[in-house]
Amino acid sequence: MTGGDKDKVIQWSVWKRFSEFETLNVNLRKSLGWQLDNIEFPNSYSFTMNKYTPDFIEKRKDELNLFWQGVIGVGKVCEFDKHHCNDELKKFLEVDNATANYEQVCV
Repeated sequence: MTGGDKDKVIQWSVWKRFSEFETLNVNLRKSLGWQLDNIEFPNSYSFTMNKYTPDFIEKRKDELNLFWQGVIGVGKVCEFDKHHCNDELKKFLEVDNATANYEQVCV
C-alpha cells in the first residue's frame, strides 16, 4: 500500500483447521515466549466423541476466540506493515496474499 492507502482497513477471511491453530500456537510460543504465558490455548479434546455437536463447536469457537484476542493483544505483533510484526502470524493470516489482491484491485 502506498501514500493515502496507509490508513485503509483491508478485510479478508481465512479458513483454518484446529490443527493449524495448534501449529500456530507452538510457533508463536517459540517466537514470543513469555508474552504468551497468560494466554491459554484450548484443549484438543482428542478423545471426545461429540466433536461435531453444536455445543462442542460453539465452546471451541469461544475458546479459540479468547486465545486469538490474547495473541492480537501482544504489542506490535499485528503491525504487518512493520518489520517487527510476527512472521508466523503474518503467514497464518495470509497477509501478503490479501494485500497483493487489494493492490491489484486498486490499480
